Amino acid sequence: MRNVLRAAVAVTVFFVGIALAAAEFGPFTVSGEKGILIVSRQRFMIRHFDANWSPVAQNDGRTATADGYPRQTANSFEWRGRMPIRKDTGFFHLTEKVTTAESGSIDLEMRLRNNDGVKTNSIALETEFKLPDALQYPIVIDGRQIGFGEKWDKAKKAQFFFPEKTHEITISLPDGLLTIQGKFACNLQDNRAYGGKDWGLRLYFSEYSGTLKDTQLRLRLTWKQHRSTPLSLAEAANMGFADETDGDRKGGWSDQGADNDLRMFPVGKQRFKNIPFDIVDPSGNGGKSCIVLRGETRPYFPASAELNAKGVSGRYLYLLHAVAWEPAHGTKVGAVIVESERAEYVDQESMKFDIVAGRDVANFCLFKFEMPSRALDEAVFAGWSIKLPGEIQNAARNRSLSVVDGNILFAGSHNHIPKIPGFQSDIGECDADDHPNAFSGTLETE
Repeated sequence: MRNVLRAAVAVTVFFVGIALAAAEFGPFTVSGEKGILIVSRQRFMIRHFDANWSPVAQNDGRTATADGYPRQTANSFEWRGRMPIRKDTGFFHLTEKVTTAESGSIDLEMRLRNNDGVKTNSIALETEFKLPDALQYPIVIDGRQIGFGEKWDKAKKAQFFFPEKTHEITISLPDGLLTIQGKFACNLQDNRAYGGKDWGLRLYFSEYSGTLKDTQLRLRLTWKQHRSTPLSLAEAANMGFADETDGDRKGGWSDQGADNDLRMFPVGKQRFKNIPFDIVDPSGNGGKSCIVLRGETRPYFPASAELNAKGVSGRYLYLLHAVAWEPAHGTKVGAVIVESERAEYVDQESMKFDIVAGRDVANFCLFKFEMPSRALDEAVFAGWSIKLPGEIQNAARNRSLSVVDGNILFAGSHNHIPKIPGFQSDIGECDADDHPNAFSGTLETE
């Protein structure tokens, strides 16, 4: 079986106060200050809408912890306190308890009480999915994948409501799969229909509208880490990160000299936006650490590169890459071609994915100039991901497909130069952003 990663471009692209302590249970973190649950940077908190649809959330500044709380043991965490009502001096008494269950799971119990009753339109545990990231990560409710389009369409429904019963929800997140089980009503909502910029998932309490005196929510949350396999660029790398002399056809990166190279880029095992990459160390690879391909400004770089994936298979491929001399947004700067000899598992043996400036990749200089003031993992990211086989992940997904082996080709045109410092195979998602700076890939498998 032949697994090959190839790249070809006519662009120069590079691949490469006082706070209460939080409780941690594996991947789950619970804030000691307000009891907010976080997993894989996804925040879950209570949101209440009063009789006038005025909202207040658990992270409100008036939320207060009761004396003597939180209480924590090796296997449990309990938070008690008060959660305010938006336009009122009243509040709910909130009790929250987290208990470890089977491996990778926690049981979450939440209870809200008010002796006089609070007039309510909605109360739920809510999490929000930022766009365009939400387009990349499947949300499956009771076996049905749910979501909305890249752009809000007022002609289409903005909510998917599921009445109370025993539900199972799976959410694909950057570094794992979250499963939520319990008896509740739930709703996935396109908040753009109401002036927002994201999607919201609401898990409703046992009583979630009317005059509420006592209402509860019980869930089991299970986390399964994605498996990942770095695809090393060592064999295919043709340039290093450091360059001393502009235009001498030696050295590294885009051959623009010491004032415009990427010598500060970290090597070895790195995580950018929660996606793991293994960046080649040029000191142990003959001075080569990345793939740099030609463009009009640097026509002497190779037009293509090929990398043997050595039997690695997966469902997603993540790219960490950038261009030099970036053209206008919307311009095609290259392509990725996935080839496989296991045609019985894919629709075709060769699949091509265009790389578009401003959508999938951007100028590496944007990262370089921001580096002193920004954390590295905030400035570098996997610009886009490919679902194997099938569609680019920041486009609409319409099917679930099997793991395949792959050959990847980078191809392009015009006067920008693609650059690649690494490749990786993994399962998870990718944060899209506007300024990638090095190329690497992540191939994901379950």
